[in-house]
Amino acid sequence: MIDSSANATNVIPVNVRANPLRENSVIASVPRNTVSMDAVLNEAARESVGLDKFQISHAAEILKNIFTRQLKTGNAVSMLDIGTLYLVPTGGVNSENPSISDIQGFTARFTANAKFQKELDGLSAANIQMTQTSPIITAVINPHTGKSDGTVPATFSARITGRKLKLGGSVKGLWFAKVSYDEEGEETLAPESEWILVPENYITRNMPSEIAFDLPRTLEEGEAYKIILRTSVSGGNVLKGYVQAVSSSVTVQSAA
Repeated sequence: MIDSSANATNVIPVNVRANPLRENSVIASVPRNTVSMDAVLNEAARESVGLDKFQISHAAEILKNIFTRQLKTGNAVSMLDIGTLYLVPTGGVNSENPSISDIQGFTARFTANAKFQKELDGLSAANIQMTQTSPIITAVINPHTGKSDGTVPATFSARITGRKLKLGGSVKGLWFAKVSYDEEGEETLAPESEWILVPENYITRNMPSEIAFDLPRTLEEGEAYKIILRTSVSGGNVLKGYVQAVSSSVTVQSAA
């Protein structure tokens, strides 16, 4: 159902969530409440003189077919003076001298034009809702002691507990990032290129509240690390990007 009231077009709810790539920042989005095509046609019929829903639906189907044909020839299409529908190659092209075989397909994109964008001037946020899609690591458990004591045994295993930890989707994994300390005791993580990946076959339990895994054999005894978790699923939903959690520091103890 379409809300035609004046207030429905003036204030917009906004969701925000923590940005996994930058501290002290958030990612804002508008909840997507999609109006069905049937509802749009009913609304159009109410506002039309001499046209019923089925005539409008037929005209819309003709336009859709024309738009599709034009896109398939490589043309960009002006969408009812709202914006432009166009094609872009799907994914990146990882080659300095790309060939046709490097293009894996095409994806449709849409950009609103300046005239239509101006129609949205004056909108304001109705409220801001903080959503928690990011995973949280609450403890790293040493299986020798059964406690979260800031240590893990070299060449053995460990468990992390928390919320929304389950690994899945296109970007997923556990890494150990070495921690170094400056003269004032401030922590610095090793660059991502030096993180140590936990091989996927080392992960023995993958649940939203707990992940158990064997430790990589390349971890250095006596060194401190933080565990980095990245996943592209959250609460049963598949994400376009990924979310991240970072554990507290743990020191690798001798296995003896």
